[in-house]
Amino acid sequence: MPMFPITSKISSRLTQILLKMPITPNQITSLALLFGLLSCGFFYSQDHILNILGAILFLVYYILDNCDGEIARYRDLCSNFGKNFDTFVDWIVHSLFFLALGLQSLSNTNQELWLWLGLVCSIGCTINYFCTSFYPTKLNKLSAPFENAPDNQPKQIYDIPSNRVQRLIFIFRQLFRADFCIIVLVLSLIDFEWLLLPVAAIGTQVYWILFFFEDSN
Repeated sequence: MPMFPITSKISSRLTQILLKMPITPNQITSLALLFGLLSCGFFYSQDHILNILGAILFLVYYILDNCDGEIARYRDLCSNFGKNFDTFVDWIVHSLFFLALGLQSLSNTNQELWLWLGLVCSIGCTINYFCTSFYPTKLNKLSAPFENAPDNQPKQIYDIPSNRVQRLIFIFRQLFRADFCIIVLVLSLIDFEWLLLPVAAIGTQVYWILFFFEDSN
């Protein structure tokens, strides 16, 4: 059994508990949004302890973000509204996260570069959101090689695609994004979360650029 994604392994265990409760996937998505927004608020602070707390809340957000889809598939409650709501929440939380991190770094260094990096990340997240919203067929085509779990089971990562562009998308969208919260937590513990900004400023642009070149080899 592959080690990654770690977040998915945690969420699958929590899903088994949530399945025993009268809670809907959309309610879990709403709860995930709450934790995500709280996380962003803590990352705006310059206090290291609050930043760590923000990273923990960000991890909880990721876990719940997995659980809503897993429960929807187990209970056969998948819907277009639920899918769009989940995508919307994902966009809002990540855009605000990078903006909060940029503002935090600006306050710590008094250098506007960090704010601009945060804005670039947020803009990248926004472009990615609209790409996946307006071109869902293309997104499904890109996701097919590694999102092929049965409808009643949590989706896991299987074989890495052989196509070069799809392989890059796999890395940026699946491996990096799936456990991004773990990276955030580790960097927050050592007070180096600012490193995410220059990397994400590039990474958030790479995905939408590759999005339009999936047919190349």
